[in-house]
Amino acid sequence: MTAADFTTFTFQSAQDPTLSPLLLGQLAQARPDLHAAILQNPGCSAALREWIIAQESASPVAYSDAPAAPLLPPDALRVAPAVPPTAPPAGVRALPLTAAGFGVIGLIALALPAVSLHAASMFGSFDRTGGFFSDAAQHTGAGIITVMIAAILVGLIGFGAKSGGARAACGTIIIVCGVIGVIIASIIITGAPDYSSSGTGYYAIVEAASGTYLLLSTSIAMALVGLFILLKRNAHLAVGFEVSL
Repeated sequence: MTAADFTTFTFQSAQDPTLSPLLLGQLAQARPDLHAAILQNPGCSAALREWIIAQESASPVAYSDAPAAPLLPPDALRVAPAVPPTAPPAGVRALPLTAAGFGVIGLIALALPAVSLHAASMFGSFDRTGGFFSDAAQHTGAGIITVMIAAILVGLIGFGAKSGGARAACGTIIIVCGVIGVIIASIIITGAPDYSSSGTGYYAIVEAASGTYLLLSTSIAMALVGLFILLKRNAHLAVGFEVSL
């Protein structure tokens, strides 16, 4: 095997991350003038880093008249083991369950009136309500059921997910479910008044009712929980990255 020609190495080439720990150790012994570059190389092990710092602190010299450096310690070329990712806090793991709970509340909203009608004429007045499957509610009941069941299932899956990627995917889907719920509620709130009417001696007012507003608030909360899952997951990754460094 041909020995490496360390005289051709430059400051830039000594920073090449593809250099093996063994080659970096040999280069550090042969070229003290490149110690600064080697320290910046991602492949520089902790032991090699300590050895270089010790050499520089003792007697920094130029390459041209550098004395033979002492042999590296046996563990100088050992690659430090990767730090395993830590588990997310219990509160973060429980967030998908919170989203599933909001999905249940969204289903409960279906049992409440989506729209209300107040009509009056010369013969008297009356009040009625309509559900999410009525014309005034744009027949949105089936869509709400689908979205809320999806949020419940994804929330349960996210709670049991082990990987950060799976939790991030669940958080994204929960956000989508929440946004769809907000859109449906907004359609009812803005569209229900179109069914109002009036004429000589009578009027009828149609507007969104308690079920729609419960759906709206629940969907907003669900979307925020999904966003919180993503933010907490990214913050946890950032902390884990700093620890591994």
